Amino acid sequence: SLSVPKILKEYFFSIIREHLSTEYNEEIKINLIQIENKIYDYAMSKIYTKIFPKTHVNDDKISKKIFMLSWTEPKHFIQGRDNYIFDAFLPEVIDNFKSIDNQHSPRIKSLFLDKIFELITKIVSFNGGNTNLGVDDQMPILNYCIVKAQPNRIYSNIKFMELYRNSLIEKGNPNELVQMIASFEFIKNIDYNNLNGVSQEEFIKNCDAIFGEVDSF
Repeated sequence: SLSVPKILKEYFFSIIREHLSTEYNEEIKINLIQIENKIYDYAMSKIYTKIFPKTHVNDDKISKKIFMLSWTEPKHFIQGRDNYIFDAFLPEVIDNFKSIDNQHSPRIKSLFLDKIFELITKIVSFNGGNTNLGVDDQMPILNYCIVKAQPNRIYSNIKFMELYRNSLIEKGNPNELVQMIASFEFIKNIDYNNLNGVSQEEFIKNCDAIFGEVDSF
């Protein structure tokens, strides 16, 4: 409702563009997008605590569910691929999820989200799959990565990126946000019959064991 991105674009950036067009050479004008991105990041970081949404109830639901599912393996999410190898990529995926929460600019958050999807493509390629991925190919891997990364406030972060996406000069891939939200809905409501090769008894036993470890600690 404050229309901060609109004010930045229509007022502040217009002043910068006018100044550069009269005072500087063509080479600097070419770098104008980079200049605007830096100003955008700076301005948004300064007001971050005022504009970032209050933690959504879905953050707590998702956090509890992914913690409960920490015993799962790739084979439980990826049909017919018992030997899928994530070891070379998972630490970087986890780091990128952490960076999404640590960064204050929605633009930079979006860049780390892009990297996560790039890593998913690399995971598929490394395991001998087709890198021309459709949503159905990406979703099981994304679900597993979210469970293993256990990201903080991930639902609120994605909604924040979605809210400010149209204010970005480079808007990124909107399908990534759609897939993330779809993944949250899947994980939030996951049960034994959503996992490959897991019985109801095994599901309850493993989930109870995770919470038992917390209680004993």
